[in-house]
Amino acid sequence: MSVDWLSNFEIYQNSSLYHGFFGWLMNFFKNQFHVDFSIFNGVLAAISLILIFYVIVKETQRPNIVLSFWMIFPMIDNIVQKRYFWGF
Repeated sequence: MSVDWLSNFEIYQNSSLYHGFFGWLMNFFKNQFHVDFSIFNGVLAAISLILIFYVIVKETQRPNIVLSFWMIFPMIDNIVQKRYFWGF
């Protein structure tokens, strides 16, 4: 229960106040599929990880080294602090 979790949970709970694509996305998952925040957060994290892995594998000659360095610190930090994870 980090600060980012609580902040993002409040944003998700009040998603009807937000307009634009991300507001629509949150409202769509929340109202159409009745998805709670933890599942929504997990789906976004999985999509983000797949995109990051794809870019690393595509753009590097040795993806294992890059993934090893990334898993040492940033990945563990990204689990707790979501704002930097989404930006990354």
